[in-house]
Amino acid sequence: MRHSLLTMIPVLALLAAAPTLAAPVPAPTTFSATYINGMMGPPMTVEFHRDGTKALVDQSTQPSSESPKGWHQRNLYDVSAGANFSLPLDNTSACKVGRLVVAEMGDPFEASVQLLALVAKGNPKKLETATVNGFPTQISEISDLGGMGRGKIWVDEKDNLLVRWVSVPATGGEKVLWELKSLKRERPEASLFVLPTACSSVVIPPSPEQEIATDTGGKIGDYLDAKIGPASTEHCQVLFKVVQKGTMQQVISGFQVAVDTSIGPPDRSYQTDMDQDGVAKFTGGSIHELTKQLKNGSLRIANPPESFLVSVNFPHGYDVDGPIFRRCFGPETTLLLLVDETHKPLHWLWVKAAH
Repeated sequence: MRHSLLTMIPVLALLAAAPTLAAPVPAPTTFSATYINGMMGPPMTVEFHRDGTKALVDQSTQPSSESPKGWHQRNLYDVSAGANFSLPLDNTSACKVGRLVVAEMGDPFEASVQLLALVAKGNPKKLETATVNGFPTQISEISDLGGMGRGKIWVDEKDNLLVRWVSVPATGGEKVLWELKSLKRERPEASLFVLPTACSSVVIPPSPEQEIATDTGGKIGDYLDAKIGPASTEHCQVLFKVVQKGTMQQVISGFQVAVDTSIGPPDRSYQTDMDQDGVAKFTGGSIHELTKQLKNGSLRIANPPESFLVSVNFPHGYDVDGPIFRRCFGPETTLLLLVDETHKPLHWLWVKAAH
């Protein structure tokens, strides 16, 4: 599982239900910043440099009893190439490259939009103003959020920047969850974005769009990743199918399917228990098994909400569930689970051609 710089289970659950707040002004794409991220446990110092489509991110933690040597990682994100380079920090480490997930970059402006949407659920009550780390801020109190404790936030309202967030857990004490230490709105040194020699031979993996086109035997743009929002505002009926990689031949039988189309708490948990024959029992939320409603391997889901869950089980094989964002390209839109020859799940896809 991929983890962004904001990853923490209570935060993710709350963000799923929090409205996205639009920044009052376009966020800059040329700047350098330093911030502290305490969301994942030990405080992490992040040095962030961005120049257009490239960002260099240096993350580190201090030595502790759990990590006597501390932790240090450096990544170069190239949006235009769709690549994330893990850069060597010494002569013994190798350069690695993976596909870019923009949410993992840790841009403090983008992070502020998400975090301010989250703290808005804590009913902020404005107090006094203060200058923190050179930023003019409005201080507000917030109520407890998902067991994280009540707290205070310092916000630069002009630029929609969360400058500081301190929580007070029920166990006592204070914890700095976020602090923007500095921000320079100037172009970073070009040398920061030059790949070291150790990275010259690595091969950039295909983009998600290229991978989908390869796996479906189609072309880029034929399908849309169903697990990426936002959802469409239109409503439609959904026709769900399981198909095989390359041939797109439909898998007619040999699997179970369950669906939850209710709108409920984002922290609900789901579980799939298998008996000795590999038959699944689906539990959690308002999920219901609909295998008996399959007709020639297809399942119609009438007017699902903006987000819903589909869980599929292949006995003695793979079990997968997909939180799906509704996308409508006509009165009925097809949702596909693409699997390989062993029924290993590869992609959840919307077919963009309207029915």
